[in-house]
Amino acid sequence: MNNLNQAITNKKERVHLLNVNNRLEHIFITIINNTDIFQNSENKIFGLMIFNLCQDSLTAIRIGNYNLVNHYKNRIKGIQDKINENQLTRFGVNAIIYPMLSYYDYKIERFSEAEHNMIITIDSLKQLSEVLEENVLPPLFEQYKNLALIYFKNNEPQKVFTILDYLLNDFKSNEKQNEIFNNFNLIGKGKNTKKLFNNIIDEILLKINLFDKESYKTNFNKVVDLLYFSKLFSEEKQLIEDFLNSKLKFEDSSKIVEANLPPIIEGTFLNSIKYYTKEQKDLINDYFTETYNIAL
Repeated sequence: MNNLNQAITNKKERVHLLNVNNRLEHIFITIINNTDIFQNSENKIFGLMIFNLCQDSLTAIRIGNYNLVNHYKNRIKGIQDKINENQLTRFGVNAIIYPMLSYYDYKIERFSEAEHNMIITIDSLKQLSEVLEENVLPPLFEQYKNLALIYFKNNEPQKVFTILDYLLNDFKSNEKQNEIFNNFNLIGKGKNTKKLFNNIIDEILLKINLFDKESYKTNFNKVVDLLYFSKLFSEEKQLIEDFLNSKLKFEDSSKIVEANLPPIIEGTFLNSIKYYTKEQKDLINDYFTETYNIAL
């Protein structure tokens, strides 16, 4: 129990520090403030106006007021026409507007349009990588996650796993993306790289459970399989293998807690263990609830 207690103490501190260090400026504000993208004060003001209208649009979409959404979209189009665009400005404006347009189409179940708009968002962010550098990674991964959710809602689960496989194994194969990825580690955010993946995986698993409860276990194991073959989770490979083979035991509890796994996967691993005493089980339950605000 001493090893498990110490592992829990260490993990709580690590999660707290990651949460504190991960309070990044909103990516759209970063885009608007970048003088390579918005090169004069007038364009910057127009960019802020578009950003605020997109935020209002998202609120209207969430409450289902689509007439108001269309009103905001027309206002956004009017402001767009006033911007003196160069190529980077166009990519910046697209990166702000198209996530909202994609979400709108997603909510009204126009999935082809939602996919199209999300791909424009992703391509625009990639085009901005030269000037945004490592700051582009969190929003880029976020939009890949959103694209995966569009595919899952449209009953295309294989495309979801293709995206996860790409992010976990092939994303860095592009020379520029690899450079940005390495820079993200060099500036002291290396652990946040794993946190990005963990957040994406957790959100996808939550949606999988929401959309298709009957196939959740099968889809969960597919996600775990992808982690098993990913270099990013090489340190957790033995734990993943033992889970897939139903070989995890109480003595592995501290290793699971110390590992850097997505919380839903960590919790599932811990739940698969047969505990010897109620005290052991209560300790794990309390740790998980206090650390992640999720009950096992």
